[in-house]
Amino acid sequence: MSSEERQIRSLVLLLSEDDPLQRELIRKRLIELGEAAVPHLQRALGHNTRDSDRAAEILEEIRLNQLEHKIASSVAAEDPDLEEGAFLLAQLKYPEAKQKNSGMLLDRMAGDLKERIRSLPDRRSILEVTRHYLYVEEGFRGNARTYYDPDNSFLNRVLERKTGIPISLAVVTLLVARRISLPFYGIGIPGHFLLQYGKNADGILIDPFNGGNVLDRDDIVRSLISRGIPLQSSFLNPAGNREILARMVRNLIAIYRNRQEVETVHRLLRFHALIAQDPSSA
Repeated sequence: MSSEERQIRSLVLLLSEDDPLQRELIRKRLIELGEAAVPHLQRALGHNTRDSDRAAEILEEIRLNQLEHKIASSVAAEDPDLEEGAFLLAQLKYPEAKQKNSGMLLDRMAGDLKERIRSLPDRRSILEVTRHYLYVEEGFRGNARTYYDPDNSFLNRVLERKTGIPISLAVVTLLVARRISLPFYGIGIPGHFLLQYGKNADGILIDPFNGGNVLDRDDIVRSLISRGIPLQSSFLNPAGNREILARMVRNLIAIYRNRQEVETVHRLLRFHALIAQDPSSA
């Protein structure tokens, strides 16, 4: 047995320590030891309730630290992978969320849609079939009733329940579309997130939260002006993967602040700092 292993075993045995200062020192050291401490902490689960609870808390902290490292690695590229990033965010609350499993569902939808649009003559027809397939046949819809449910932001749950908020529903559409090279882009206007079919200014805007309804660009501009939002041309520019992921995190920060889950907010703020930092400017 190595000296580190002996140290870990001794620390785990001290989980029942009553002194708050000593208990905090033990907790911090076990977290620092990270993966090496995991099997020993797992063995402490199911013992006396107090030790088990403390071991579970430390295990969760180690898991979240590991998740943070994965996110840092994922967003190190100049253009991070949207699908990987979204599934890593889902692991904040769903450790079992697997990109591979949900990716198979996205693959299946992309395959179905590809068959439907194979012989269509123009982009308007392709858009209409895409809208009908995702928002009618597959039934993806906005969750207006419980809009601030965190599950509306976690991609694994959006795919399972087929309901979400504008940005998470847009991400589902983007991930399906990208598999078959359809030119969909995210458009992050203030207070809402839209999709655009076609990259240029003549692209067609749709609302993923409301059944993929086609929107008039001038109506969107008037709506922003009526809300007292100074118009910026950048509002209607396609959002990059980093921008989309950062906005997903900001939504979660607002949700968990409202739920007064302080530790989760702090963790998400660290996630946001990692995602929002553009490595090309470092």
